[in-house]
Formats: sequence, C-alpha cells, structure tokens
Amino acid sequence: MALDVITKNNLNEFSEAFGFEGKKDWQQFEHFVNYSIFSESYRSSFKPEQITTGGGNDAAIDGVAITINSKLISSIEEVDDICSDATSIIVDLLFTQSKTATSFDGAEIGNFLDGVLDFCSPGGSRPMGESITKKKEIWLKIIEYSAKMIERLPNCKCYYACVGKWQGDAHLESIFSQKHALFESFGLFHSITILPIDKDKLRSLYQKTKAAVEATFVFNKKITLPAIEGISEAHFGVIPLEEFKKIICDADGNVMNIFEDNIRDFQGDNNAVNKRIRSTLNSENPNRFSVLNNGVTVVASSMTPLGEKYTIRDYQIVNGCQTSNVIASMFNELGEADISIPIRIISTENEEVKAEITFATNNQTEVKAVQLESLNEFQKGLEAHYSSVSINPPAYYERRSQQYNRDPRIKKIQVVNIENQIKSFASMFLDAPHDAVAYFGTIRKKHEDKIFNPDHRFEPYFLSGYAFMKLENLFRAGLIGNEYKTNRYHILMAFKHKIAEVSTPPLNSKKMTDHCQKVLDVIVDTDKFKEEILEIISRIETNGYKLTKDRIKSSSVTENIKYLFTPNPRSQK
Repeated sequence: MALDVITKNNLNEFSEAFGFEGKKDWQQFEHFVNYSIFSESYRSSFKPEQITTGGGNDAAIDGVAITINSKLISSIEEVDDICSDATSIIVDLLFTQSKTATSFDGAEIGNFLDGVLDFCSPGGSRPMGESITKKKEIWLKIIEYSAKMIERLPNCKCYYACVGKWQGDAHLESIFSQKHALFESFGLFHSITILPIDKDKLRSLYQKTKAAVEATFVFNKKITLPAIEGISEAHFGVIPLEEFKKIICDADGNVMNIFEDNIRDFQGDNNAVNKRIRSTLNSENPNRFSVLNNGVTVVASSMTPLGEKYTIRDYQIVNGCQTSNVIASMFNELGEADISIPIRIISTENEEVKAEITFATNNQTEVKAVQLESLNEFQKGLEAHYSSVSINPPAYYERRSQQYNRDPRIKKIQVVNIENQIKSFASMFLDAPHDAVAYFGTIRKKHEDKIFNPDHRFEPYFLSGYAFMKLENLFRAGLIGNEYKTNRYHILMAFKHKIAEVSTPPLNSKKMTDHCQKVLDVIVDTDKFKEEILEIISRIETNGYKLTKDRIKSSSVTENIKYLFTPNPRSQK
C-alpha cells in the first residue's frame, strides 16, 4: 500500500484506537476513509463498521451512511421506529469509495458512481453481498415513507478517495459532471454532491475528527453578564439570520447534529408550536419573531471574542431545537429577510452547570423523565462506576456524545455509549434481545420503568456494557464470524444465563454483586469467553434456533433460546 509517511501514521493511530490492527491494510484504509469523511457532518459517536460495506459484491461502494433526522440508521426496524412516529423526515445518504492508488482513475470513479446509481434504483442489477444488501433494504424501506419527506427530498453525497493529489483533470471533471446529470435525472434527490478526496483533504478530515465542533460569527447586539461562579462568560442578545446559520449549519448548508443535549428531538413541521414559528416567519412582519420567540440557548466549552466576531468550540444547542430546525428549513424562503434570533451563549466546562442550564431552559414545557436520561443522577453515577472498576482492559461509559474523543489514552473500542448500554442491558437483564434490533430510543420507551431506574445497582449495567464491548472485539479481531453479529444480543442473553446458572436476582438486590462478578470473571478471560460464545452459537444452531432476519424479532424464539441455557427459565421474571 503506497501511503506517504503522514497518512500512514494517521492510519496506524486510527487503527489502534478502533482495534483494527489485525485487519488487512486495505480494510483499515476503508474504515479510515469512511470515519474521516462521515465525521465531518455527523457529530455523534459511531463505529466505522456501521457504515463500511467494502468486500465481495459491494457494488464498487466501500461505505454507505444513511441518516434520518440526523440519526444514523443501521436497520429497517430503526427506520420504522423513527418514521412511524415522525410527522416529517429529513433523509441524507453518503457513499464512499476508497483506493490506495496514488492517482485518480476515471474508470474506477465511473464504476463507483454507477454502483451508487444502481444502489439507489428500486431494482438494480449489480450483485450485492450481505452488507450492501442490508443498506439497500434500509433505503427501500425509507422510500416507503417518502410522503413524510415534506421539507425536502434526500441529499446524496458521493466521495471518491485515494492517496494521490487532485489536479482538476478535465477528463475526470467531465466524468463527475456526466454522472451528476444522471443522478439529477433520477428525480430522487434534493441535492447531489460528487467530490474527489485526495491525500491532503483526507489528512485534514481525519484531524477534524479529533477537534471540537467550532463556529465563528458576528455577535454585536448583546449584553454581557457579570461574573458567575462556574461560568466562564455569558452573553444574551439577538443575532441576524445569516450569522445564526453559521452556528447551526456546516459549510454545505446542512444542519449539524448539535442537539445531542437537547431533551426533545425535532418534532417536525406539522407540530403545533413549529407551525406557529413558521407562521410568524412567513407573516407580513417577520421581524416580530425576536419578541415572539423564546430563542436559542447555546452552551460551549470555550468562547473566543475578536472584536464583534466570536468563535465557540465544543458547543451544543440545549434549548431551541424546534426553532433552529424550522428556521433552517426556511433559509431559502427567507433569503435576506431582516430577522433577528434571540440567543443566549454561555461558556462553561463544568458538566454540572451544563446539565442545570439544559434542565432550566427546558422546564417551560412538560418533559417526560425518559427525555432527561442523559442528565439524571443515575447516568452520572453509572459513568463513575465504569471508571471505578479495576479491570483490564478498562471500559468507559459515554454519557455525553464524543466526550472521550480528545483523550488519546482512551481507545474507541473501550467506550460504551448509551445505545450500546440500553441494548445490551435489555438483552442480558430484561431477556429482551428481540427488542434490541429496534432504535434504542424505542427500547427505552418500551421498558421505561426497567432501564436506568434509580433503585437499580450499577453492576448489571457495567456487566452488560463490558460484555458487549468484549464481544464486539471478538468480532473485530475475526475470532467469531461476522455472520453472527446480527445475533449478538441473543448470544449475550444466553451467555449470562449459562454462566450464572441461577435465576437473576432483583436489580436492586445486594445479591446482584456476586451474580455479576461470576459472569464478569469469565468475560475477562478472553480465551474462555470466546470458547463459551462459540459453544452457545453451536448449541443454538444444533437445536434448530438459528436466527434469521425474521426470527430475530420473535419473543417466542427468545424464550426458546433462554430455555436452553437456564435452569428454571419459565419461572423467572
């Protein structure tokens, strides 16, 4: 693989962080490219495996990322969960092709873009392996909800990456142009982006993955609050529409995923409150918006003023998700309208203060406890519990998205995020692996009183998260076939029951400590853990319970598998 020294060093650093050292060079490079490119527009945590599709029969596509309302989609079940409840959806697709060649190849570029066109076609003629087929099934399922694409059709971005230098070759430019015209003729997309990624751009994108999200804007109509304990500085005021766009949109004009700490997702344009926001902005006096709207609250880790220009870093909009998204959907309609948005910008590195601000600025509207899960005391305690467990390798609970991104001591493969936690806990301690294929927010709602309950002990959460982490590492190292990945939640349930050998004690019981420790002792021994997992897989298949795409969602199949590995399964829970 002909990589320059800098790119090679970046690739090695990346591969170590994600546990890809054992993979072939070209596989590492595909993951590296996919992670670097997608991270520019997606600011939540994700694993490169979630979007990498390269391999046999991949339709010349090495990566596919599909998002709905800024959420990365991994299954058709998640499509149904999100779309069925949403009044409107915003869909984006991203495709990559990665080559370690030192020059751009016109034939390869054309083949890649033809593959994307084939992928997007309802039919399609190219042979597709399991990974790319799964992505296409997701896309076809989304099309079924096309009536909910009220704001716009999907955006489509295609990136061809190699380690050469882009010279703006006229022949290659013409290929991009011709394919762009073909994409437009499909009539499926709102916008189409087709770009080359050379070694310089790739280096830049990778470095950005380690940097905090940043925005620079003019903020001259404000008042500065006096010194407040726990807050570096705070400014209240109004900001022009064009400057507000710099805070919520990336360079391509797409709304960034900066609402991680906002306790309510965007409710869609048909929501009553959002209709009123749109009505005000469309009225004869849109400038009244600044006195009719509560505005937006931004919390940043740092803020740098330079005259009337301000730069904020590592920031989130903690209140104003609805306002921001409605305004973003109307940028083209509003043009250069004289509209000011009320805004509060607060700089603090204190996590407790951030949580207090988020809660306080959202208490005007009824909020369910499930929506405050990232802020409550249990979450903070769980994060501390993960850090307190002396174990090798250690695990870290990611209570806030990307909170460990800038700590080089912590590998990405050691981080358990809230989605992994919910799915693994529901599988191992609620015996609900059939629910784990759904969008994790749906699982949380279905088992609302059974997950993150303040009375629960932390040990079962740590055990399930650690088991998930170690199982993923076995898959990543090739010690267990990837064909069993879809079944991993049933495997985790079976493993816990097999090793524990006794009924699960109540989740608030002191007996839970010994119960979890017995199982954890096996997980820590990687060879023993692998042997047990392989035996479980063999036993499931031998007894005729091999999990297909349809059977994996069946509660009766879960009960049958549970029966194989528990002493008195019918009497539990």
